[in-house]
Amino acid sequence: MSTQSVRGPGWIGTDQFKLYFYASCLAYTKGLATWVGIWDIDEYLVPRDEGASTIVQSLDTVLRAAEKTAKDVCFMSFKSFGFMEVKELRTIGNRTWAGQMFGHWRQAKSDDTWTKSILSNRNAYFAGFHYPGACRDVGGRRWGENPTDIWRINASVLAMHHYRGKVSSVKEPKSNVAEDDEYGMRLFPAVLDGLRSRKADEIVERECGFRPSMAVEYVEGPEEQGRVAVVGVPRKGDE
Repeated sequence: MSTQSVRGPGWIGTDQFKLYFYASCLAYTKGLATWVGIWDIDEYLVPRDEGASTIVQSLDTVLRAAEKTAKDVCFMSFKSFGFMEVKELRTIGNRTWAGQMFGHWRQAKSDDTWTKSILSNRNAYFAGFHYPGACRDVGGRRWGENPTDIWRINASVLAMHHYRGKVSSVKEPKSNVAEDDEYGMRLFPAVLDGLRSRKADEIVERECGFRPSMAVEYVEGPEEQGRVAVVGVPRKGDE
């Protein structure tokens, strides 16, 4: 859903319009879904657990560990990670898919200020930028009564990958230390197989006028000096 809108006067800016769209998305899905994720187009929720290949599997893992169901919580939260600066190597050629365009190395440090959440549809009635509000009473507990109450679960087996550094300039990157990116290293090859089976390259060529690469293109890892990961350089020996 596009949330493009006219900038309001003074302090209103565009953020206040976002809240309208967030609330609309939550309202439209009432009764249709167990979980609702309302995120920007450059935010990807990725399973971190080796044993999970889908977001739903990761959510189920968290609920089993807590001996709860989606009806017992208001939302789950997870850390948001950024990606290493592209610096001078911003050219990506015909790399079209997220697993190619964004590097295979992310910043190791997460930013808790940008923590994201996924909402339990049954219990959340207001969607905010990072956390929901207007939560239904859960198990006799009221919203905000005690931070340790089960209305919120920190889902460490999920991570939000925020790719804004790849589509716009980031003046203050979160970290200069990199670690493996679960999506690029573990999940993207299977995604690419699905794209191949659907002949997605032919669709893109027909609609956009160019044939995208359908190869897994790995990139150099962090350098010894400066610990900087770069995008656009295939690793030597890799096809």
